[in-house]
Amino acid sequence: MTLRAPKPLSAALERIWAGLTAERVSLVTAIKDRSESLEAVFETWVRIPGVDRIVIVDWSSKDSSAIERVAKRDKRVLVARVENERYFNHTRTKNLGVSLTHSETVIVTDADIKIDRRLSRLVSALRGNDRQFFRAWIPGGYGTIVVRREKFDAVGGYDERMEGWGGSDDDLYLRLTLNGIAFVNIPEGLLTHIDHPEEARHVNMMIQGRKESQAANADIVRQNGLWSKAMHAAIHKPIAATLWSSSAGGR
Repeated sequence: MTLRAPKPLSAALERIWAGLTAERVSLVTAIKDRSESLEAVFETWVRIPGVDRIVIVDWSSKDSSAIERVAKRDKRVLVARVENERYFNHTRTKNLGVSLTHSETVIVTDADIKIDRRLSRLVSALRGNDRQFFRAWIPGGYGTIVVRREKFDAVGGYDERMEGWGGSDDDLYLRLTLNGIAFVNIPEGLLTHIDHPEEARHVNMMIQGRKESQAANADIVRQNGLWSKAMHAAIHKPIAATLWSSSAGGR
């Protein structure tokens, strides 16, 4: 199912809309060194009405300077720095980020996705119907999701057994659907992916290549069953992270 993007509102009407639909919304992303697009996309994230927390998981980046720069620009940013991780893990990082939110709705996205401010209208749609979630479908941006936090938690979040970059987003969408939460495609025009070579996607990954990741992750599900809240409770390994933000004095 695909919806048309809501028409743009004037700045004054957007402020009124945000006030009428006020509830806590958090945006979550995770990075390991690939921060070349962060500052460009961050400028779009901070303009989304209603977002009161932006969580950036810094997964042992060798160069965290871009993360530090954006964090110092906006007091809503919370950085979670994790040390000594050799490989980037898409699922554990995103689960950590979501666990650090206290909002009713979460937007989980990647650090190369620009988001139009009209995305806030989807948050209001979820408040009216929490038996749905919004997922991306644009090339390169399939991983963006807008979902109620309680629904995300109910299925155990992302499957932390999975490695690489292939299949983990679709796996989450499947489990939400099986749990009675219908998916709706994020309307065209609300997301823009900053293009990059395909091989850049697999830098720092334990498994190199999309097809290889998809095959390995599919085998995990076939052999051990779908991930669940109970499985998360049994398998999840606590992650030590150093938290900082400019609102708390920064670094």
